Order: sequence, then structure tokens, then C-alpha cells
Amino acid sequence: HIDVRSPYTVKVEVLDNPDLNEPNDTTPTDIPLMAMGAAQVGTVQGALATENDVDKFTFTAPAGRKIIYLHLTAPALTPAPPLRASYVLLDPSGTQVSEGVVRAGANAVDLATARLSTAGKYTVVVKGYLGPNEPGPVPGDLREKYTLEVKLFDDLDTQEPNDSFMSPKVVAMGVG
Repeated sequence: HIDVRSPYTVKVEVLDNPDLNEPNDTTPTDIPLMAMGAAQVGTVQGALATENDVDKFTFTAPAGRKIIYLHLTAPALTPAPPLRASYVLLDPSGTQVSEGVVRAGANAVDLATARLSTAGKYTVVVKGYLGPNEPGPVPGDLREKYTLEVKLFDDLDTQEPNDSFMSPKVVAMGVG
């Protein structure tokens, strides 16, 4: 039977997943860190291409006082993707130490944090954000390609330890 008053076409296209790190939803992809000047730097690209996509990455912070700088970026897209990107940074014990979520209505992704590290393997989880009152699932978008950059710097604060009221740094001061 043919309905000549309401014709329609169904088109199906099978595309490759643009995320070369898959499958990394449960087993993380390691981010190798390379010396670059005074920092150790590692960069990976990924995509939140499929429904409820979760991308996990790990990197190792060496012993000593280091500062972790984490930067997640993705270009603005038109039309805007149907998801808000987010990340969570977990320390070597699995405790969340930082998170970032693209604000509602924003188009481009530009999330960053800086944290003092302890030695060990850190995990970064990148995924679409689902708010507390938002129904799931989180849609994917083949265009939502991101860059995750990790940098480790030496902590140059020579006044340590002075992070609490119990361990202040005593400094002589003159009048005037």
C-alpha cells in the first residue's frame, strides 16, 4: 500500500566513531607525559559521540610537590550539541578533587583547574553532564570532539609549609 498524500524517506547512515580511544568507558586510556621546558605535558583528543558516552584517562604524577593543570576544550558548534560536557578529576585514592561542567547555554567547552598533586595515578573522567533534575540518557554528538591537556609543574612556592593557620610562615616586618 502506498500513501501518495504523505510520502516520506528513511535514510540510515553508519559512521565510524571519531573517538580513537574507545573503548575507554571502563578501562582508562593512559596519557603519556613528556618533558616540555619546565613542565611535563600530555594531550589527548576524544569525542562524546554516543549516548551516555564516558571517556576515562589516567596519568601519573611523580613524587614531590607538583601542580596539576588540567584543561578541557572543544570548539563552538552550530547548531550547539545536545549535551553539556563535563570532567571529574580523581586523585590516586579515587577521591574526587575537582570537577567542571560547561554552563547551560554555552556552546564551546573551556574548562580548567589547577591542583596540588600527590604522587600516584590520577584519573580524568570526561562525559556529558546530566543535572539532578534532568532525565537521561545523555545524547551523544559525532561533532563533540574535545582536547584534554594535562600539565605538571614544579610547585615554586618557597614559603611552604604555610597552608594552615597552625603552620604560618614567620616574616620580619619593619615599621613604615
